[in-house]
Amino acid sequence: MSTKQTESVSAGKIRAVAAARGAHYVPVWLDCDPTERERRVTHPGRLARAKLRDPALLRAILEASGTLPPPPDALVLDTTRMSPDDAAREIVAFRAGLT
Repeated sequence: MSTKQTESVSAGKIRAVAAARGAHYVPVWLDCDPTERERRVTHPGRLARAKLRDPALLRAILEASGTLPPPPDALVLDTTRMSPDDAAREIVAFRAGLT
């Protein structure tokens, strides 16, 4: 199975789980400038959540694997210059438009 097929199957499974729970599936893809992403990955708050904090490792992972492409119905946000609150507002507004 190709990577693209695997991604499609995974997205389908997530949609199915949401539907089975009576939940709304809201596909959101966050993007960020690589320099800003590497700056953010070192934030001390990530340690408490056991998140990746090494910019070199992040860079290596992304160079080796890339990122999943968003499904056609996804909200794609470039958060490079966006606050978390602004991103949340955009996601809520996007969700409201899906009903």
